[in-house]
Amino acid sequence: MLLLVIIILKQFNGIGAHIVDHGMELSVTRRQDNLKRLDFSENDFSGSLISPKFGIIPAEISLLSKLHVLSIESDPYEPRFKPHNFELLLKNLTRLRELHLSSVNISSTIPLKFSSYLTNLGLSDTRIYGILREGVFHLSNLESLDLLGNPQLTVRFTTTKWNSSASLMKLYLSGVNATASCNLSSSIPKPLYNLTNIEVLDLGYNHLEGPISDFFKFGKIRSLSLRNNNFNGKLEFLSFNRWTQLGLLDCSVNSLTGPIPSNVSGMQNLYSLFLSSNHLNGTIPSWIFSLPSIEI
Repeated sequence: MLLLVIIILKQFNGIGAHIVDHGMELSVTRRQDNLKRLDFSENDFSGSLISPKFGIIPAEISLLSKLHVLSIESDPYEPRFKPHNFELLLKNLTRLRELHLSSVNISSTIPLKFSSYLTNLGLSDTRIYGILREGVFHLSNLESLDLLGNPQLTVRFTTTKWNSSASLMKLYLSGVNATASCNLSSSIPKPLYNLTNIEVLDLGYNHLEGPISDFFKFGKIRSLSLRNNNFNGKLEFLSFNRWTQLGLLDCSVNSLTGPIPSNVSGMQNLYSLFLSSNHLNGTIPSWIFSLPSIEI
């Protein structure tokens, strides 16, 4: 019988647990390998055995082969994997639907294979590095991919249409490595055009360029962040009344020109608009001030 002891602050149904020090001692045995969900998120691990000083994530978690959801999100503390344990986890947890590891110190490359069932993959601020293999984008059930804040991670796009094009609704690629040597630099990656159901798209802090109007095709978009790139063109497409669900638009620190259109309607859901550090001219139109929840 294998005993897995982890210090956490949440209680799980069907697993023996008791309070110790700042946390809770959790025991999992092989007979409990039917566990489907394991959630350590939104906890303060300071002073416990999973604190930054002792925060090794046990490799035995990878034995829970029937897990559907694993969440070890930790902010501001950093539980961490030992070398190769992250790869071992992905290799063994072949039934995962959701993997959330925000702010966990992974400090490794991303393995080649993921569970084909994955719908949500959250690896923001995890110190992953190397090249993101295109296979991640071909997970046919993928709905949300968050790689934000990993400056040593290189994302390369080919012209191949992704298998996730119809399913992907949230894509966060802000602050990844987008140097001139990778395909995130220069023109807008062509696979993005096929994201027919995208609702949240964050491409901030990269080296993308091209006409801003190309993003007009995303009719279901609710949040679009293009901050700190080199997009150009004018904003006249805002008057076409296609972005009726748009809540956040951040085009600051780009190369946009011309005035803000004065004849815009149908954007009543817009609550945040950021257009600073461009080359815009003219006056601020009245429709902006009439939006019920706007923050400029």
